[in-house]
Amino acid sequence: MPSVSKSSSPKKSQDKNNDNKKISSLSEFYCCYLLRSIRKTQSFYIGSTPNPYRRLRQHNGELTRGGAYRTKRQGTRPWEMCFIVYGFPNKNSALQFEHAWQHIYESRFITNNDEYKNYKFTKSSRGLHFKIAGARMLVHCDHFKIMNLKIRCFNKSFYEAWKTNKYKLPCNDAENRLFLDIELENNDDLDIVRGKCGETQSQNITKSTQDLNPLINDGKSPREEDPSSSENDLYVSDINDPVIKIARKNLKLVYTFYLNYVDDLKNYYEKSEKSLIYGELSCELCHTSFNYMDEKPKPKLAFCYHENCNSISHLHCLYKHSTKSAGKLVPIEAKCHRCDNVLEWISVVKNSIEIKNILGN
Repeated sequence: MPSVSKSSSPKKSQDKNNDNKKISSLSEFYCCYLLRSIRKTQSFYIGSTPNPYRRLRQHNGELTRGGAYRTKRQGTRPWEMCFIVYGFPNKNSALQFEHAWQHIYESRFITNNDEYKNYKFTKSSRGLHFKIAGARMLVHCDHFKIMNLKIRCFNKSFYEAWKTNKYKLPCNDAENRLFLDIELENNDDLDIVRGKCGETQSQNITKSTQDLNPLINDGKSPREEDPSSSENDLYVSDINDPVIKIARKNLKLVYTFYLNYVDDLKNYYEKSEKSLIYGELSCELCHTSFNYMDEKPKPKLAFCYHENCNSISHLHCLYKHSTKSAGKLVPIEAKCHRCDNVLEWISVVKNSIEIKNILGN
């Protein structure tokens, strides 16, 4: 984003504010996460955040502002992010999931679910497999299931622990949304392994991570430097310590995932916005013609985010088509009428709302 000096004209300052508003809106992301102390491996922490990279740095004391009291206890730092659950439509739903996960033994989402009535957890239940079981049950319960949540692991042992399913909980379609990010030894690139019912495939990511700057979600560009960071931080204080090496590797994985996620949102929005400048368009489903830039009020539109497909339809048309074929009140997925690829319903809806909010009512 171009910088604006203090002597900038009001118009330029206003343009910058509009750009920041767009980035802040597009960077909206909410996830729940599980931390484990690298030094004390039986110490865990569950939290939620709009920015997992910044939050991890806060927990490890690299950023002086923020963090949680429990993660500051002596001997527990550094922490690694085991995995995150993401795809929440808003902050409130992420906070609901966080609270339920922290109190899984008494959560109404679980205690009122007949499917889990034979699984008895108590306040004293501990361990990695217990934490995983809590997340697995919540992802599968009716309240969160329609959100089509995903699980992103940053360590192979956590990925394998999830697949082990120690408590033999009912198998569910969340296995199709389980991902693993690992860093290959002696390799600066990242290897992304996607697990689907036991199948895996690898994909090299060439995005540079040498500028490991923070991702800020407060109206700043994801690549802007955080003024609260310190050069004398945990990650450079003792780089030969094997524990610090694990922490650095984990931080880089979290950073790369979040950066890619924000970039994908931005690219989806820009692709959608660009398709609206062509004047008169037509809905793929009802075939009604419209000129988005001239219409008032502006309709909510659904855009295909798959490569080489520029399909556009009214959001309500896609909704009717998806609910009719799926037989559900709220669809989890939709299918593009043009390219026949699957679309995540929440992603399509959030992008449609962003377009309408930014381009005007």
